[in-house]
Amino acid sequence: NEYRAAHPKGADAALSRIASIGEAMVAASNPLPGLDSAQVALVSASALTLRGRTRERTNRADEAKEDWMRAVELFDRYIHLTKPTADTWGYYGVALLILGRRKEAIQALQAAFAGGTGAPELYRHLGWALKDEGRYPEAEEQLRKAVELAPSDSVAGQLLAETLDAEGRKEDAAAAYCQ
Repeated sequence: NEYRAAHPKGADAALSRIASIGEAMVAASNPLPGLDSAQVALVSASALTLRGRTRERTNRADEAKEDWMRAVELFDRYIHLTKPTADTWGYYGVALLILGRRKEAIQALQAAFAGGTGAPELYRHLGWALKDEGRYPEAEEQLRKAVELAPSDSVAGQLLAETLDAEGRKEDAAAAYCQ
């Protein structure tokens, strides 16, 4: 994340290479012996998810959306053909959430946590999806965890305040906005 933020052009180029090579390997009629095409496709999908985030941050929203749509296509097709890592489930969940597929995003992010990840950003994304689904107590729990793990994450703090406000807890929401 830090490298992508500090060097968006370099990150875009590197992630483009990873995604392109992975997709070419999956599409090859004679893949390398022992190559797990599904795993390679998931690496490509993860790279596309990250490249989409990089492009979003550099005001290339249309290209970012194309990346997330292609990533989700790959995840949808290959994730159940192999044993994905917690990080892979996390990337899938983020891409689903960005594309508005909240219920599926919740399932994927929960699978990421079941697989052992504890990334603060994923708590934020899960809380966001739960909030948007009207599942406020669960959203609050996830967003508080995100804020606890990454106090400088202003988006998590804002989402927590919005969740509390939606529950009618105006004073708690105001306090969360001020943190």
